[in-house]
Parts: sequence; C-alpha cells; structure tokens
Amino acid sequence: LLGHKHEVYAQPHTPEICMFTHLHAWVRFLEEVLLQRPLQSDEFVFPRVGTNDVVYPTDELSYDAMMKMLTWICTEAALASRYMSHCFR
Repeated sequence: LLGHKHEVYAQPHTPEICMFTHLHAWVRFLEEVLLQRPLQSDEFVFPRVGTNDVVYPTDELSYDAMMKMLTWICTEAALASRYMSHCFR
C-alpha cells in the first residue's frame, strides 16, 4: 500500500464495514503470516493462492476465484442477495 494513492478512509462508526481497517489487517496478515516478509511493490494485495495453500504474490487473484469466494461467503452468511466483484470497487 505504500507508494500508492488510495482514497480509503477510516469509518469508526461502522467498524464492521470499514475497508481501511480490514484492508490494513489483511495486508498485515499477508505479510506476517502468509509471506513472512514485507509485500513488494510488484506484488498483489490479493494474490493467487494455490490448491496447496501456497501464496503466489506476483499472480493476481482470478475473477473466477473471487466469484467462488464471494458465493461461499454469501452462502455462509445466509445473504439473500448475490454480490458481484464490482460491489467491492
């Protein structure tokens, strides 16, 4: 995230949907747990993860993988609506 310009601001009154908080938590998890090193400038914040749980930080997460994950999340949360990737832009 360093070196890139984002207009993502903290939403302290709605922490459950605060992208600022959740994005930074994800990047910390990615760096500290999954990669065990800092994210490089040419690596993706949402990288491809192989079937053996190996993270490939220079490969972007595919549309199909994202939709599969969103479908699973919506099903587990018992959401009646179907969310698409554009909901997160």
